[in-house]
Amino acid sequence: DNNFGNSGNWTGGVVPGVGDNAVFTTGSLLQTITNSGAVTLDKIVFSGERTGTSSKDFVISSTGVITVNSGIEAIMTGTGGNHSVDSNITLGANATFKTSGVNTLQVGETGKTLNLGANNLTLDASGGTITLAGTIDGSGKLIVSGSKAVNMLAKGATGYTGSIELTS
Repeated sequence: DNNFGNSGNWTGGVVPGVGDNAVFTTGSLLQTITNSGAVTLDKIVFSGERTGTSSKDFVISSTGVITVNSGIEAIMTGTGGNHSVDSNITLGANATFKTSGVNTLQVGETGKTLNLGANNLTLDASGGTITLAGTIDGSGKLIVSGSKAVNMLAKGATGYTGSIELTS
């Protein structure tokens, strides 16, 4: 069972909720996670040291809205991974999406919306590429930093009225 809401899938038997981090480590058995309801988290983190010749890739797919208050981090060390959060995402506060090492991070897909509201989103591509796919809505500022690529692949009509700031 790869359901986010199944307590048996989490260390300690507790499903992460408001104020919690949902942490997916290199020791996690499940790499494809599904979610059917709304969930509010502080942060989603892909972490740990990955050794060997292959990466560890995670996909979170949700039909419900995932609200994050601090952000999403792809910070595995070693061979890293390609991580995807294929969900409607709402920012509950100013947040950062971050990569380090050789990790990549994609947030959204066709038919999904990243809703900033009035919150600012920092895209810190210090590691691998960050890709925003789907629709971007809201009036918050997108702040792009880091030395790697950030792809914004807004698909369909977008209600984004904020600004984009490039920093080094």
